[in-house]
Amino acid sequence: MQVLPASQDQLAAPVWNTAADCPQCLQWRHWGWQQRLASQLALEHARNCQRAQAEAEGRLREERDKRRALERQVAGLQREKDDLQRNNAALLKKPFGFSSEKRPPDKDAPPSPGGSPSADSGGEAGSPRKKRKRGGQPGALSHKRVQREGLPVRKEVLQPSPAACVCAQCGKAFRRNGETVSKRVEIRVRAHIRHIRRPRYRASCRCAQQRGLAVPEAQAELEPTLFRGSNYGRSVYVEFLLAVYWHRHPARAFEREWLDHGVQLPASTLLGRIADYLRWFAPLEKAIAVHQQREGLAHGDETTWPVHVRAEEGHKARCWLWVCVTPDAVRMIVDPTRSTQAAERIFGGLGRHATIVLVCDRYCVYKRLASAHEGCFVVAYCWAYVA
Repeated sequence: MQVLPASQDQLAAPVWNTAADCPQCLQWRHWGWQQRLASQLALEHARNCQRAQAEAEGRLREERDKRRALERQVAGLQREKDDLQRNNAALLKKPFGFSSEKRPPDKDAPPSPGGSPSADSGGEAGSPRKKRKRGGQPGALSHKRVQREGLPVRKEVLQPSPAACVCAQCGKAFRRNGETVSKRVEIRVRAHIRHIRRPRYRASCRCAQQRGLAVPEAQAELEPTLFRGSNYGRSVYVEFLLAVYWHRHPARAFEREWLDHGVQLPASTLLGRIADYLRWFAPLEKAIAVHQQREGLAHGDETTWPVHVRAEEGHKARCWLWVCVTPDAVRMIVDPTRSTQAAERIFGGLGRHATIVLVCDRYCVYKRLASAHEGCFVVAYCWAYVA
């Protein structure tokens, strides 16, 4: 049964004429009006439900479209990832191709139709490739054992026990029948304490007293410590500097390593002397600068170099590392600026004995340096900047 919408007049509250109508007619009219009102309310509720369902279906379609778009994007990224992995694998295999460890072709083999012998088997073209076995090849010379002639030799004689040198049946002692000699490379690192005793000798004659002088004494001189109040010898600081700045070992690892050898060397104590280390190398830096002045060719460059200590002091941490490279020496300085004064510190002494060729980039400081020292420098630009 289809419910038709009622008009506004039908939904309006009726006006009852109690004098003209009987009670039964009034009751029937009231029921009819309530039925029309319920039908209208049900129809409006159905319309609201349809609108809500349509909106929900629209949002569901939008979410499905977004999901499909994301799935397509993920699939595209996955294909791109697979392509990059294949390209990476191909690039990794490229330096180690078949030609990297290929045996030379046989000189006595006949030439291939192309005019050159086959690189795979030395025979005619089209012959199957012979797979090279791994490891040492038949007929190839073996590697010789490294001769360590510079190492000191400590000789040891290992004797068997006396019971092993007696016959078990008759008790007669064995006689010597040659020996077996073997060599082994051993490493033994051990810290020790130098207990230094310096006897003093005093003059027993009265020559000095007769002349009114102090009695002379003789005693061997003790090498001074690098830092006042320190009981560490020079070997400790040399070992620390080589481990940290040459072998690139962390300072804490250096501390743990020597703790395993039975000696405690606090890394904080050794690192606290970094500023004092510089004065040790001042004579060496000056000698390198004097040596580079006699060269005829030098390479110069500069690059950024952060110094975090300056940031703690309120300055900019960005500094510049300047380098001057000659055939047998390298000299570097760190300067807060990239100015001509900084270049003057490292390149200003060059060319005093003869004109020097300075290979550098097109930075204008090098041009100013050559103009300021006319006749000492010949600026040659690197090929990477000329092309």
